[in-house]
Amino acid sequence: MPELIMEGHAAWPAAMKIELRFEGGKDDDPIDPGGRTNQGVIQRVYSSWRKKKGLPIRDVFLMEDKERDEIYYQNYGRLVRFDELPPGVNVVVLDGGVNSGPSQSIKWLQRALGLGADGVLGDRTMEAVINHPDHDRLIAHILEQRERFLRALKTFYHFGKGWLSRLAQLRKIGQAWAMGSVGPE
Repeated sequence: MPELIMEGHAAWPAAMKIELRFEGGKDDDPIDPGGRTNQGVIQRVYSSWRKKKGLPIRDVFLMEDKERDEIYYQNYGRLVRFDELPPGVNVVVLDGGVNSGPSQSIKWLQRALGLGADGVLGDRTMEAVINHPDHDRLIAHILEQRERFLRALKTFYHFGKGWLSRLAQLRKIGQAWAMGSVGPE
């Protein structure tokens, strides 16, 4: 990842540590619709990224850390406007984007704000986030939307316990970073 990207926001390195704790390791679970995955990057995403770079497609298990970091920022951080979102909200929306896609994560944010959910984080959504009076409460509402979505998935029986644990941890992290009704632990 170019150094300018990593230095673009003070919270980015901390957010990456959180994501890699949740997404670390290699996995090829036949029940996971994402398929072959390395540190949260699925084969399809890795192949697309390499193709855009003019590089030959190769196994995601061979992905280098530098590639992973650029993919995370370009495919998730930039699309959810991580650098512009308030602290706490940014890490929650980023994590949702990594886990279920940026568009889906933005829809959870928009529904939590009471807006129409089109999956695009435009100026109207950004203004509503910034002007929200309690980012801790907003984080809780985003995660409620996400939990509802995850519980409806046919793979919840297999992954549900891990997903719910992740949401609980993410709520604590997000609310510790945020300004609102919940104080940092």
